[in-house]
Amino acid sequence: MQKGAVLYLVVSALLAGCSTAPVLGGDDPVTKGAAAGERQIAAPEQLERCTDPLGTVGLADTGDDPYVPIVRMLVQQSNCFIVVERGRAYNNVDLERQLKEAGLTRNAKTQTAGGTLLAADYTLVPSVTFAEPSGFALTSGLGGIFGRRSNNIDASGQVQALGASTSLLLVDNASGAQILAAQGSAKNYNLGVGVGVLGGLVAGVNAYANTPQGKVVAAAFLDAYNKLVLAARQYTAQKAQGSVGQGGKLKGP
Repeated sequence: MQKGAVLYLVVSALLAGCSTAPVLGGDDPVTKGAAAGERQIAAPEQLERCTDPLGTVGLADTGDDPYVPIVRMLVQQSNCFIVVERGRAYNNVDLERQLKEAGLTRNAKTQTAGGTLLAADYTLVPSVTFAEPSGFALTSGLGGIFGRRSNNIDASGQVQALGASTSLLLVDNASGAQILAAQGSAKNYNLGVGVGVLGGLVAGVNAYANTPQGKVVAAAFLDAYNKLVLAARQYTAQKAQGSVGQGGKLKGP
């Protein structure tokens, strides 16, 4: 193997080792695994869990938010809430109920009025408040390091900081009052390197090619959800003197 090819492999390996994992309030991995009822499968070790669910929850889901399925899985993995469908799949759920009530499905039994769907005690509203990359370029000539014969070898790299901030709001469906709110954040450093070898052969090295910014957003939701669960454990209802929802104390003129 030629010296230039060997050098390329060495530089690539060293630069690839400089990448970092997404960080949520520290050094934590992104969301992963699966959920099955109250059981979690390969969930992040940092995920807060509950012995018993605190109630049922539906997620505000317009169908345009790619991060909602991530939050849904986190909620079920935690066993802190029972997730009920109020998003994109609800039309399918309702259709199946109608077919069953009409006796059009195999072994179907007519349901009584009112049905058997679980009511959602709460609505969870996830949102991304900030998600943006920022970076700077680094260029270094390596010829002097390896002697005059290596002067035609050059390396350039771009270090890009990826950051995200998310929020989770929990609304009590009976009253419409927001009872819990949490904000989470995450960041990582993405290193992309271009190495020129033997005066023209250019090879690209991306140490985080399989870690898009979406994974940083997922990590930020993990951070936010953990904080939401911690807040839920300390929840105390707000108290106001007199009746609430009847104008309040800050009266207009």
